[in-house]
Amino acid sequence: MPSTRKKKSATRKRTGKQKLKVALINSGQAGLLHFPSLLDHPDVNLVAMAHLDGGRLQPIAEQSGIPSHYTDYVSMIETEKPDAVYITVSPIERYDIVATCISMGCNTFVMKPPALTSEQIRQLAVLAQKHRVLTGVVFYRRFSHLVRRGKAQCETKGPVHTAVATFYKEAVGAPPYSRGGIDILTSDAIHAVDTLRYMCGGEVESVASDVRSLGATHTNAYQALVKFSTGATGVILTNWMAGRRMFTVEIHSPGISCFGDLEEGGVLYADNKVKPTEHIAGLANDHDTNRYRSFGIDELSIPKTGWHRDVNRHFLDCIRKNKQPETCFDDALKTMELVDAIYQSQI
Repeated sequence: MPSTRKKKSATRKRTGKQKLKVALINSGQAGLLHFPSLLDHPDVNLVAMAHLDGGRLQPIAEQSGIPSHYTDYVSMIETEKPDAVYITVSPIERYDIVATCISMGCNTFVMKPPALTSEQIRQLAVLAQKHRVLTGVVFYRRFSHLVRRGKAQCETKGPVHTAVATFYKEAVGAPPYSRGGIDILTSDAIHAVDTLRYMCGGEVESVASDVRSLGATHTNAYQALVKFSTGATGVILTNWMAGRRMFTVEIHSPGISCFGDLEEGGVLYADNKVKPTEHIAGLANDHDTNRYRSFGIDELSIPKTGWHRDVNRHFLDCIRKNKQPETCFDDALKTMELVDAIYQSQI
């Protein structure tokens, strides 16, 4: 539980070349994916970590050289006065912690989903505006080189008119997330939702969807057709009853298309030519070639994830510029609202 004593503001301005002071709260499994990037970032001084359960420190934390460890995150913020805090606790227990950090004036970065509900992230966005802090969400797939390069190249010939985001996993017989405390679309498949929003741009205008439970007591398959204000049509295809884990995209503009797997790479085709005009590297180039594939392999064994590196760099650069990050809470609310619309617009 947060401390009940009066909380001192931790707001600090950083405009020079002094390293940014970053602290983490309860870096469990999700936090492990951010450690390598933050430790290697030349602009970051990882000063402290708060462990809310008071248990034994994670081995990676012990080996990282982080100088200070706390069981009270309020004390950590008051003492260390970080420029930013990364919060990697479960979404089930996250809201009060995030709200407290924002109220203390901390620039705040959170895992996905940004909150349990759209109303929660809406209230956190209001709180962030009130306290003038910067916020970010780890919607890192929109930062993948394939998505960024593919979208930029397609737009050289005109606006994106069609895009597809697919996210598949093999989870046959698996129980619901957090013992049913949160659904798959909100907690995980939301990556496809956010990536589609990025590729299509603009605002959501209408949705038609199909949500199903395949061999389970919880929903695990989600398909949607989405119309955007840009004129683009987006398609989401995701289910946890597939043959393997995959995340793929398609991006189409007049006379040019990008097809790709975010981990394995992609290609651009243009002007009806059979030969690709460009090959775009995937996540494989950011990892040891024997370990990068996450199909059937624990994600936490993958070092220095490129996507986390890129989204962290973006968030930290925005702190330097005192500019809201691309995945700030106001934008994350739009992703959460599209999740709601997928549930509410079933055919």
